[in-house]
Amino acid sequence: MDFIPNIRVIRSQRKTIKLMFKKYAYSKTNEHDTTTYWHCRSRRNGRPACKARFSTKKLKNGSYKVYLTQPEHNHPPKKRRL
Repeated sequence: MDFIPNIRVIRSQRKTIKLMFKKYAYSKTNEHDTTTYWHCRSRRNGRPACKARFSTKKLKNGSYKVYLTQPEHNHPPKKRRL
């Protein structure tokens, strides 16, 4: 995955790609053609999962466009070291 401003690409212990965007962690949920869909990784015991989502689209020039499809989180960002 190429560089996207304000987004950090992280490889997890299980070798999957995660993204950090505005202090929130996201996991890949699906890919279709040049678009990748991401959801917030927050899962809270006994509470509804966060529904924050965004997608990235790879453009012909090799850069990416970020679409915030559901930008609102139901929790503050976690304090974690990555």
